[in-house]
Amino acid sequence: MPRIGQHIGPFCLEKRITSSPTHSLFYAAKPEGTRNLSAAAIKCLNLDHQNEDKLQEQEGIFNYLQKLQHRNIPPLYQHYTGQFAIARKWVDGCTLAQLVQAQKIGKFDLDLATILDILFQVSQALSYLHEQVPVLFHGRLNAEHVLLGKDGMVYVIGLHSQRTDNTPEYSSPEQASEAFVDWRTDLWALGALLIHLVLKEPLYTGRPDAILSAKEGNAIHWIKRACTQHPILKGFLVKTLHPAAGNRFSSFEQLLRGCRGIQKRCSETSQRVVIAEIAYNIVQDKSLIPPLTTKIPPTPFAPKDPSFDGILPADGPLIEPNEIDLTETFEPEVPEPHIEHPEHTSPEIPMTPTLKTVKTFEPKLPHPDRTEVDTSSWFLDVTQEKLRNNIPDSLKTRKIALGMIILNAFMLLYAILTRL
Repeated sequence: MPRIGQHIGPFCLEKRITSSPTHSLFYAAKPEGTRNLSAAAIKCLNLDHQNEDKLQEQEGIFNYLQKLQHRNIPPLYQHYTGQFAIARKWVDGCTLAQLVQAQKIGKFDLDLATILDILFQVSQALSYLHEQVPVLFHGRLNAEHVLLGKDGMVYVIGLHSQRTDNTPEYSSPEQASEAFVDWRTDLWALGALLIHLVLKEPLYTGRPDAILSAKEGNAIHWIKRACTQHPILKGFLVKTLHPAAGNRFSSFEQLLRGCRGIQKRCSETSQRVVIAEIAYNIVQDKSLIPPLTTKIPPTPFAPKDPSFDGILPADGPLIEPNEIDLTETFEPEVPEPHIEHPEHTSPEIPMTPTLKTVKTFEPKLPHPDRTEVDTSSWFLDVTQEKLRNNIPDSLKTRKIALGMIILNAFMLLYAILTRL
């Protein structure tokens, strides 16, 4: 593995940024006495991988990237074949994954206008790749491969000529299933990036098996959550996160038109430059560590198979209509299947009406072994009749009633004793 202080061309390695079993990424300051070079990001092969095959692969990557001249793609400096290293321009800034984390530390909000501004610049870089002959695509777009410079510029990195692996949270169904990968795979990753920035969490958060979820490609739960916050995103998310590749945007021209349409409908103003500086300072102060991600093993390029064109998943598209012009007011309806998910709120269970309890008296049933004794209070009828006749002597009436009660009690007791 290359070491700190080692010289690569005119550069001196000062800081290790990331490392893997095959290569390491270093930061190197601007060489003294040079005008055309600034600080560099240098990707070096580790010592146990420095062989002729790896050198040819690295040469292919350099030739692939050297053709790309776009303001949202950092320019290359040089391929140092003798040291198995490639140098490109260093970007002072943070990844979009760090930007999401910086919000939680800095207590600032990433407004929708800024998110759309960043997304539009990423879309322009992807559109540029699609315009090349032959057509190029990223295949590994995610929040770690988009940089927001402290000056507000957006850069797409992570381009590779032979690798098409991605994290499950950004993998389209056809990519996760290893069916095929093409420019439409980047459309899915772009929609997943929008979900990540809006919800501050990537797709399939909370799912027990992110790879299986990526193969299914059912993002409806996250689409609905994002649209609850920003309804104007509905049409764009439906088209980019469609599980069938053939039902996504038909071209990058349509994609860019959709992005501009949403930006016009957004009432806010982008704060990209201000937020970029705030996020950069927070990342430098707090030394944020990007979250760990599970990688799908890299697969070689597969030729485009027409039989897969728009049929994943096999049961057809979940959302209709298939073609939507986002410049129009019409937006597709999102189906509402119930998705079992730890963060998904289950639909309200209808409650059965509460039963009203009616107070009833249990009827008196005769005992089968005893003769029923008439114990009705006949004297009360007499008392009530006298009261209705306005008998003036109420004290006398109460004495008569009391006597009748006592007499009735003795008669009842006598009847019970004689029957025993």
